[in-house]
Amino acid sequence: MRGFTAKFFSFLAVATFMYIAFVALLSNVSDPLIFNGKTYSNLPLNRPNGGLSVLRFREAENFGKVDVVFLGSSHCYRTFDTQYYRSHDVRAFNLGSSAQGPVISLHIAKKYFPVLDPDLVVLEVYCETLRSSGAESLLDQLSNRPTDFNLLEMTAAVGGVKAWNGWLIHLLNFTDESTFTREPDFSPNNGHYVNGGFVRRESKSGGIAKYDERPGPVNPNQLKHMEKLIQIMHEQKRPIILVSQPLPRATLKAIDDFHQVQKQVAELAARHNVPFYDFNGLIEPRNGIDLHDESLFYDYHHLNGEGVAAFNPVFLDLLRREGWL
Repeated sequence: MRGFTAKFFSFLAVATFMYIAFVALLSNVSDPLIFNGKTYSNLPLNRPNGGLSVLRFREAENFGKVDVVFLGSSHCYRTFDTQYYRSHDVRAFNLGSSAQGPVISLHIAKKYFPVLDPDLVVLEVYCETLRSSGAESLLDQLSNRPTDFNLLEMTAAVGGVKAWNGWLIHLLNFTDESTFTREPDFSPNNGHYVNGGFVRRESKSGGIAKYDERPGPVNPNQLKHMEKLIQIMHEQKRPIILVSQPLPRATLKAIDDFHQVQKQVAELAARHNVPFYDFNGLIEPRNGIDLHDESLFYDYHHLNGEGVAAFNPVFLDLLRREGWL
């Protein structure tokens, strides 16, 4: 029995060493395109850069105190225009990132709120990110921020083979340019970075497309972290509100369980006395603006330049009318 146990642990040690060496080799010499950036790969060698996160989180390190912080997915960093808020005497920072759900938002808040010290926290909510494990958003964080304990905690919170492989790849990569100096390549589909974390696309870029997701159940881990984030904000005496940006009518119709998911969020928010501003039925915009008009979107769920310009005055008006700013 002792001989078998010794052999088993010897095999385990050798296998672990070989696996780490294999991952380290691929991390430094393999072209990530061999995996075509597929999110289903459990060995995620692609380096996400779609949301210009490397610029956003680098700037956040020394940005200083703000009136409001925005957290959330690509809806967040492509919707809440920090330049617009600045022009209306509101100092804002957008900490959104690709596919960011509450699991990731909580750890981003822990990392950057001591520097930004926001008077108001706006958490953007999208039903599709609530279904996710958080792995896609984690990979964006790992690829675009320096290694620290916060990223390790974030990886543990997401969990799973893909998350831990992503952490290993991040830790063992020695050939990528430092996130302290790297500049992302410009792409019209990506957009222009605006100081304060917003990403601006051309006004008429893209074109409306059909909803093409395959809805699954809401991930309980996302709701648990949403609740925990709210509780931490209450403990820090920071006001927090939830918001869902407007979507095209065709998308709302295509997502079979959209209103059920929104109801779950509304009930969670109500339990903690947190407002949930849902611009897809619960909140009617003023001035007769139709925020669901397909001409305001560049795909089935992202506002284009005209949509951003239409939405932000409505939202800022709501914040001031409700006494948040």
